[in-house]
Amino acid sequence: MRVVLLTVSSLTGPINQRDGFAQRYETLVTLLDQQTELLVVESTPAGAGTPPAQERPRVHQTSRPNDIVDLSRKGRLHLTAKRLFPRLLGPPRSEPWQLAALDAVEAWKPDAVVAIAHSGMDLWAEVCGAFPTVVFAEEKMATPDVSRKGRAFDRLEEWAQRHTEPAPAAVVVISAQETKWAKELYPHSPVLVLEHVVDVDYWACVPPPRPTSIDVLFVGRLDHPRNSDGLLAIARATSALRPSSPLTFTAAGVAPPQPVIAALTEAGVEYVGAPEDVRPLYGRASIALVPPFVGGEAKTTILQAWAMSVPVVTTATAAASLCVSHGGEVLAADTPAAVARALIELRSQPGLMAELVERGTQRLYRHHSRTAFDKQLHAALDLARRGPKPAP
Repeated sequence: MRVVLLTVSSLTGPINQRDGFAQRYETLVTLLDQQTELLVVESTPAGAGTPPAQERPRVHQTSRPNDIVDLSRKGRLHLTAKRLFPRLLGPPRSEPWQLAALDAVEAWKPDAVVAIAHSGMDLWAEVCGAFPTVVFAEEKMATPDVSRKGRAFDRLEEWAQRHTEPAPAAVVVISAQETKWAKELYPHSPVLVLEHVVDVDYWACVPPPRPTSIDVLFVGRLDHPRNSDGLLAIARATSALRPSSPLTFTAAGVAPPQPVIAALTEAGVEYVGAPEDVRPLYGRASIALVPPFVGGEAKTTILQAWAMSVPVVTTATAAASLCVSHGGEVLAADTPAAVARALIELRSQPGLMAELVERGTQRLYRHHSRTAFDKQLHAALDLARRGPKPAP
């Protein structure tokens, strides 16, 4: 089977410094490369680093001057107007990098195209109209505009996309939470859940040292307010509960602004920077904390903690992103004070810690390992291959 992977991601940086999307993308490339005749058409920003040719001999690189997904209101309004009034405004004009990418796809004559992060672009629409395409919708990328005008514009934009773009052979989302909006945006295409994945072998290959010396560990991007705000609120709530034995909080990852570091320090959180390998930190941790109270994307750090045999305490929102709930594979709550109480209670219950780890590890291997991802990916490709192929 000949497949084109049409993507915008880069494969640079150590695994723990890449976000969940990049880890998922690397798994996708590896599996497709092993099992299909694969051409990767990877759009990268001008001047960005590219993988060495010997590592990806079948990668076709194009270049673009700016980010491919323009989420600004002005850019989205322009594209929506072009969709709605092509005779008046003329069709959207493809940039040179888009034409080069399209030429590469057409020359490969693929049986299927897997497209990531191109929805709404002219290149995606042309490829989707010519070849059976599996689009990785993943998760809503734009931050919702809660104003009345913002909601009205979102509905108009989605209506225009539904009525002016070809229907993909299949749509893939990252969790069951994402299926509703994906079905609304792609009403004529089947929507499949291809659950999030981590490299279990990488995360599980370091035996955890004992005894532990970190009570509560957070690993992630502290430059994202959803992480730093949640961590700060939970640390303050824990301190306010005055546990008989204070909990120590340790945070690692991309640094936030200095005022945030100062606030975290004042709340009792030790920031240790962004180490190249965070596995030793997991090995020293009693509990992994995943603190965002907002955001729907699947939480990679929950999977990493399970792979490292560390029990997880998180928010109800983060737990729902992996379709787990309180008392099953994690302890979860919907307020900082409730999360703080769960941390304090779990620390004194080693039996419950072991149960959470066992259930989390079972779910990890069943749903989020490369083996599980491979099966789900084959289902999506088979659906594309069996479906009617649009005329080029």
